[in-house]
Amino acid sequence: MNENEEYVLQLSDQRIDFKPVSKNVSVFYDESNRQVFIVIDRGSEAIIVKNPDGFIMNFCIQDRGNIFSIKFSPNYEILSLQRSTEFVEFFLFKNNQPQEIFTHKLKKNGKILGFFWTNNNEIVIISNNGIDYLQVLIEKKSLKSLKSFSLTVDWFVFQPASGILLIANGTFGNVIHPFSFRLSNVYRLNKFEVEWTKNTNNNYLQERDVTVANLYGKPRLLILRHHPIAKDQFGACVIIYTFHKKDLQPQKTDILITNLTGRFATNIVDDLVIIHHQTTKSSMIFDINLSANEINDQIKFHLPIISKCTIRPYKINNVIDYDLYSPNWVIFQPNIIIDAKYGCLWFLELNLEFIERLIKNVPILIDFLLLRRNSKQNILKVCRNIVRISKKYGQNPIGNLSLVFNKLNLTYKESFSNTNTPMDSSSSSFDYVRQKTRTTIDQKDILSNFFDYFTEDDIDNHLGIAIIFEYVYSLSSHDIEIEFFIYEFLINYLIKSGNYYQMHQFLQYHVFNDSTHLACLLLSLNKKYPYGYQLGLDMLKRLNKTDDEIIEVLLSQNQIIRALRYLEKYGDIYSVSARKFLETAYATKDTKIFHQVYKFFQLRNLKLRNSLEFVKGENCTVYEKHFENIFGSKISVLL
Repeated sequence: MNENEEYVLQLSDQRIDFKPVSKNVSVFYDESNRQVFIVIDRGSEAIIVKNPDGFIMNFCIQDRGNIFSIKFSPNYEILSLQRSTEFVEFFLFKNNQPQEIFTHKLKKNGKILGFFWTNNNEIVIISNNGIDYLQVLIEKKSLKSLKSFSLTVDWFVFQPASGILLIANGTFGNVIHPFSFRLSNVYRLNKFEVEWTKNTNNNYLQERDVTVANLYGKPRLLILRHHPIAKDQFGACVIIYTFHKKDLQPQKTDILITNLTGRFATNIVDDLVIIHHQTTKSSMIFDINLSANEINDQIKFHLPIISKCTIRPYKINNVIDYDLYSPNWVIFQPNIIIDAKYGCLWFLELNLEFIERLIKNVPILIDFLLLRRNSKQNILKVCRNIVRISKKYGQNPIGNLSLVFNKLNLTYKESFSNTNTPMDSSSSSFDYVRQKTRTTIDQKDILSNFFDYFTEDDIDNHLGIAIIFEYVYSLSSHDIEIEFFIYEFLINYLIKSGNYYQMHQFLQYHVFNDSTHLACLLLSLNKKYPYGYQLGLDMLKRLNKTDDEIIEVLLSQNQIIRALRYLEKYGDIYSVSARKFLETAYATKDTKIFHQVYKFFQLRNLKLRNSLEFVKGENCTVYEKHFENIFGSKISVLL
């Protein structure tokens, strides 16, 4: 096997290409709109805008100096551009081309540090003196103040998905002032201090060491700390603060241990924290929802679930070998990697195809996969491989499968209740952040992607029965109603393997839940399993079915002669509809059965009315003609 197949991280095949950075070319990335801006000759020759969906816009503006920052409003109608620390320019667009321009200058003395859009006509401008939340008045070509906050700003980070803005100040840059922008409102949250100790090598919290991300439906602040958190530890760590509610300070909840030093960068992929290490040209994968390696003062310490994995080798245009973990990399959240030297933007992706080779512990592997998107086939593959590997080494797989089934069914059961749980719409909650939906493996998945492989994988019949029964037991223990097709598969598997006695015991001791479906299945097994008929009848009676309902069930299974016998024994042959029986017999196209049914009801007519004829109200004319066409007469018996 090619070793490349075992890479769990890869750069996307889809990428955005642009002119590499040079003296005349500048490149900018807008996280809110996921847009790349390629500015040529300070915009006088061209500004090209690209996004991952294939959108491309091309326009020019007058050269008025170097551009520091450039961003579109969400609806592409207003372009905001910064060339100075004192003002921001606004270009009004029509048909993807700039039409008019106006400028907004800071009212107070200060330096603009940056800006971002929160709505089609709402923008936030950050200066070293505070925050201005502004509305763009297109007709007046001016900005109206919605809210202002005065505070010292050393640096800031904005996360578009959650609408959280973090302002940093203080002696070590570790005093954080959070703000939440949501639905044209801004909320000032409680400030807090990031735990920080002065260090000779790095005595100030830098913007580059801070990441705001959504993990498992909650906004989190990730702080890269380049020195150990404890004396007995080595290397850098990542401290995670979790925002639970807007009216509460974020809590330090997790610490990621790298045991490495050097230059790091962070991406978020499928709720996993990916920490890249440039020196070793490798990445570490952390999952904060898995069991922690250690818990101290309610803070969970995590080692990487996968350590020192590398991104799959990549060829640009299938020709040029690309230098991964390049010093030219610029990382954006959640999963953006940009190399301005080559002129490429990629999305970092997770490849689960060979995840079993990297996470050997089966229960942990299942926990990991249940938390990933699009992992259903990987989970079912793990189930099949448990059986295959156990068979190879002469081991019993039931123990491992029992653990797996219980994990799958716990999640399966939780999925029922989660669909009925209303979201907290209070202003203090962050429930508008996308919640993590766990992968659910239902009974159809297990049947079609695991049990149906028993024959192909040459599974011993006794083992196959044990596996199915273990799954049924797990469903029952989680109070999950067992679908009929699972019982059907087990019963057919028992019959196929000749385990009639075991099946009889299961039925006798009510291992299977009584149901009309199951009773019908037993009735249909008459040729293979003669006792099935009586077991099916007994089950229908336990279900409190009336005699008429039982006859209907027998007819639905084409058990017509048995239905007649049951009618003779328990029913009222004089009031029952002959047409219903004749219609079912006619549909079988079995002449012998049709003759028996026709004869039965002619004899009934004789007893009831002293005549073999059917009366007009019974609507049996078509069947009398059919009988006459076959046998030459409408009379079935000689008197």
